[in-house]
Amino acid sequence: MDERTGKIFYGNIVAYDNAMKPDAKHDELAKAIWRNIFSDDGSEPTYDSATATIQACDGTVCTQESTCLSMTDQESIFSGNFQFTSLNH
Repeated sequence: MDERTGKIFYGNIVAYDNAMKPDAKHDELAKAIWRNIFSDDGSEPTYDSATATIQACDGTVCTQESTCLSMTDQESIFSGNFQFTSLNH
């Protein structure tokens, strides 16, 4: 990974981690997802399919998946042998 890609990758991790902290603003995770995945120019979120994706990944879902992932052993993660919860409950 080159230096620029590394900075982007680790910057995104910090943004998502901070957005999932208990004292984070309620919309901080959605804004981080928008900024890092959907926005090409730093613009504010628009109401389109990207918004639906962001809303599907609200703090509860992301926190739940993060907790489950933290209990998954390293070998399973590196081999891709783990699953996320279906969004179609």
